[in-house]
Amino acid sequence: MELKSQIKKYRKTINFSQEELAEKLFVSRQTISNWENEKSYPDVHNLMMMSALFHVSIDELVKGDKEILKKRVEENHWNFWANLMTIASILAGFVFVPAMLQSSILLFVLAALIYCIALFSSIKIEILKRKFHIKTYKQVIDFLEGKEIRKKSSVSDFIITYLSFPLIIIVICLLSYFIFNS
Repeated sequence: MELKSQIKKYRKTINFSQEELAEKLFVSRQTISNWENEKSYPDVHNLMMMSALFHVSIDELVKGDKEILKKRVEENHWNFWANLMTIASILAGFVFVPAMLQSSILLFVLAALIYCIALFSSIKIEILKRKFHIKTYKQVIDFLEGKEIRKKSSVSDFIITYLSFPLIIIVICLLSYFIFNS
């Protein structure tokens, strides 16, 4: 990406060391180093501060990165894991109820294995999101496109992420119960 070279170029233009830039942005020198070595990406707030400090527009600062960031956000790399998690969760819900109704240990084990696949997939998705800094990238893209930027996850994000999925599984189990109990 271009941002690493842009930060370094503009930092040297104003004769700042990484330490001096870090002090101005209220971050650590290691953070500046990580940005310049592409180990992480600055959030929107830091991009705005650098833009003001370097006297350049944010578009100039991230020059060429917008499309790369979009590509990373839209990458289908974790679609496989998301689909696997969804399918495995639905299957686990449908297998669990017959296992209960028939007291079948084999079906319980099968449901548990399928659920473990779903759990592993969800963990893999979170690892990939952290690896690609997806939350930060989404914020930058939203900013560049003039959309509202959310700084932190909200209560609704928590509800959607952590409560809706179990509720869906409960509904699937209930449906399975009514299907297999009749």
